[in-house]
Amino acid sequence: MSKELFSLPGPNSVINVNIGVLKVAGLWPTRPYGLFTIYTVWIYLTQWAVFALDFMSLFYYWGNLNMITAVFCNLTSITAGIIKMTHFFVYKPKYYMLVNKLDALVDSQQKITHPNVDSKSILLQTSKLNKYSTYIIVTYGNLVGVPWIVLPFVVDSGDTERTLPVVEWYGITQDKSPVFQIGYVLQCLTIMYWFFASWGLDLFFGALMIHLAGQFRILNNRIANVGREVDPRLDVSSTLKIEMKEINIDAATRTTLVQRKDAELYSELRKCIMDHQEMISFMNDLEETVNFVVLVQFMAGTLVICVNLFQAALNVQDFSSVLKVCMYMFELILQLFIYCWCAHDVMVESERLSTSAYFSEWAGAPRRFTTALHILMARAQKPLTVSAGRIYTINRSTFVSLINASYSYYAILRQMSDR
Repeated sequence: MSKELFSLPGPNSVINVNIGVLKVAGLWPTRPYGLFTIYTVWIYLTQWAVFALDFMSLFYYWGNLNMITAVFCNLTSITAGIIKMTHFFVYKPKYYMLVNKLDALVDSQQKITHPNVDSKSILLQTSKLNKYSTYIIVTYGNLVGVPWIVLPFVVDSGDTERTLPVVEWYGITQDKSPVFQIGYVLQCLTIMYWFFASWGLDLFFGALMIHLAGQFRILNNRIANVGREVDPRLDVSSTLKIEMKEINIDAATRTTLVQRKDAELYSELRKCIMDHQEMISFMNDLEETVNFVVLVQFMAGTLVICVNLFQAALNVQDFSSVLKVCMYMFELILQLFIYCWCAHDVMVESERLSTSAYFSEWAGAPRRFTTALHILMARAQKPLTVSAGRIYTINRSTFVSLINASYSYYAILRQMSDR
């Protein structure tokens, strides 16, 4: 495999918007590299500092169910974010490879000039879908952080001690200055850094799958239209039904034209199959890289949603707490959905190739064409999927199962607390 595939992608990648989010998170390198390295180390250290303080607070608050569940939510989210960031640093060349391979796929298919295949329109729609979904989620994620940072000031009164924005750390109270102020700023920064790092990687993988599904849509159109861009004299399916005497060319010329048409027909299908093989290779690389990240996110997300529900139930009289928990919980649900939705689209579009092949001009085609078409249809019947840790396939049904599991765990936790 070429070393260029594992090098830093160029500035004109189709997922530049997602790469930009990873740059803000301190993951994707950018110039000046020296300052960026310092920025990355700073972000990484803040995450570990919050992890350590959460872990200590978990022991100090042991026995206080409300405080333990609050600390557990934050600790689990931070841990998942650190694991995902570490995975990126360890396997960074594979991330570069995925972007380079996707750019090559897009570049290859946008050059298609078939009159019945509007590849540029599909690429534009795919690009818009990815950009708008990224912008909307990033905007919402930043809005979610506002109540956590602002509400401790808004609800503060003279008789009430001001609290830290995310979770209380043992021993850090308002009267301990400047430790309290440092803890406050650290938690505020952590909210932002965690969001861009954790969500940035989720949106990155989502973008890869969104664009791959778009590539499959183009390939479906190409295969369905194989043999349709023809000279009427070369249309095998119609000319075989017309008597030679009705055609204004002699038999020798007709034979030459049909042979040329057969060769063009097979060549067109061969190009489609080669692109399909590239997409399969890309999906295998994507699955190899993303399956661990998906497993971590699903485990953490399911647990935190469950505990967040419990937190909302415990603090139902506290409007500010319920508001913060509900906004954050919706973000977690969205975080699970992005993987399930994108993976489901890839699965559906890859499986649809079998049907698209049936609509091609296979009637009256030569044997080598129909044999290749049969092989393509047989391969397409095994759709391309993404798994969580190679344990189970993810799709939209998986999303429903995860939400059901979270609620089931919440019900068990609520029953245990009521005893």
